[in-house]
Amino acid sequence: MANIQIAENRPLSELLEIALSTQANLNRILLEKIEAKDKTIELLQIENEQKCNEKLELQQKLDDSEDEKLELQQKLDDSEDEKLELQHKIDSLEDENRELRQRVDPFSPDGLSIEDCFDEEY
Repeated sequence: MANIQIAENRPLSELLEIALSTQANLNRILLEKIEAKDKTIELLQIENEQKCNEKLELQQKLDDSEDEKLELQQKLDDSEDEKLELQHKIDSLEDENRELRQRVDPFSPDGLSIEDCFDEEY
């Protein structure tokens, strides 16, 4: 009778071994999938970090470009101010010249030329 029970239990124990083996294989496959997904996550995190760094570099370049643009605009404004100052000096000198010419000959609209002054006898 014990032999009959062992014989009946044998297929059951074989089935149990197959089930345990199958479960072990499934667990191994799941662990491999988990490892693959972990590696994918790690690679995506590295890629994301690189993209963030690229974005920061581009933002820095944009900021530098804006700073350079502002500097150039300031230089342009300064140049325009200098131009206006020079024009003011030119206008002042022209006014002084007209005034001096009027002193030389108050009746002449243009005043006397330098040559005219030397032609006169004193």
